[in-house]
Amino acid sequence: MTSEAARRERWTSLAIKAWAAIGVIILLYGAGMVAGRLTGALVPFGIALAIIVVLRGPVSRLTRRRLPRAAAIAVCYLAGAVVVAVALLVIAPIFGAQVGALASAMPGYLDKAYKLWLAVTRPKGTPIVPGWVTTAVLNLKDTAAASIGSISSQGITIAFAAGSQAVTLVLDIVIALIIAFYTLLDLPKLLDEAMRIVPERFREEAAHGLATVSRILGGWMRGTFIDALVVGALIASGLSLLGVPYGFAIGIIGGVLNIVPYLGPVVAALFAGLSGLFGGSPWLAFWAVAVVFSVQQFDSLWLNPRIMSRNVDLHPVLVVFSLLTGVTLFGIPGMLLAVPVAAIGKGLFVYYYERRTQQSLCTDDGVLFRTPPGADASVAADEPSSSTKTGGPDDERES
Repeated sequence: MTSEAARRERWTSLAIKAWAAIGVIILLYGAGMVAGRLTGALVPFGIALAIIVVLRGPVSRLTRRRLPRAAAIAVCYLAGAVVVAVALLVIAPIFGAQVGALASAMPGYLDKAYKLWLAVTRPKGTPIVPGWVTTAVLNLKDTAAASIGSISSQGITIAFAAGSQAVTLVLDIVIALIIAFYTLLDLPKLLDEAMRIVPERFREEAAHGLATVSRILGGWMRGTFIDALVVGALIASGLSLLGVPYGFAIGIIGGVLNIVPYLGPVVAALFAGLSGLFGGSPWLAFWAVAVVFSVQQFDSLWLNPRIMSRNVDLHPVLVVFSLLTGVTLFGIPGMLLAVPVAAIGKGLFVYYYERRTQQSLCTDDGVLFRTPPGADASVAADEPSSSTKTGGPDDERES
């Protein structure tokens, strides 16, 4: 009878958990539908969230150096404004002119590349490769030309649409900056108050999980931006010094596409090779591709690991595994988000493992499990005050 009652209790508990999970899924689905209808209204909050994630770390570091929190936020805003102003006033005009010229020249480059292919594969009028290979190359050339034309027309359409909605976009950005400013200003207090909602026995786990996610996302976004900026600048400088036509635009394109791992250098090498070959000489094409390849190797072997290692600490094997898994399951979006998702999963796994086993898993000289430099300070900056953990009044305030 006792075993029967225990079995019934287990099945009852399992049924309750199953219905609870179904309820959560239904609530999430409903929330997604509501969010879909409120997309326009939520745009400023989405932009503000990205600003908060990126600036949370720098603001915390400045406040730890005795700078008032409002002044720290103002310094970060000023630095961002300088970057945007330089991009709009210096980079954007040159980039726009060269991209337009490159888009106009690319179909002709593709035609010349196909003729060169025919000349190489038919040296004496007799094909030396199977016919299906030549057909495949022709189809690839036509597809690439059509894609470039489509992208160009879409770019014009997007430009007109962006121009017609410029006022709305500027308004959304201004509102997002205001939301982000006040959120960053009161972030320690907001975290303290949010932790009061969490049951006391779960507060430490919730605080650590929130700090881990925030630290990794912020580090990944900042690191991705810096890495793309450096890669784009190196490719653009190298191609411009060689005299490759449209080298500046090709470098910027390679830097922007470098946000998706391995994509930027491949596209940049293709454009640089075609531009150097048909806008200069075979030797120019060779050196152009060599420059892009050298930058890619420098980024993969030295630059990217050092930029990402501070907050997104993943072994190269885990990085490759996460990228392959992400692109297999979710395509390009999966590849884009694979690294931060894997890093967050690893961070939470390490925390719960060390908490349950009471053993230290990460070490300063570890390989798969290495302690990220600055992680403790970042987590401590986001954790609620001790008074919040005990449920008392909020005495700790950060000026």
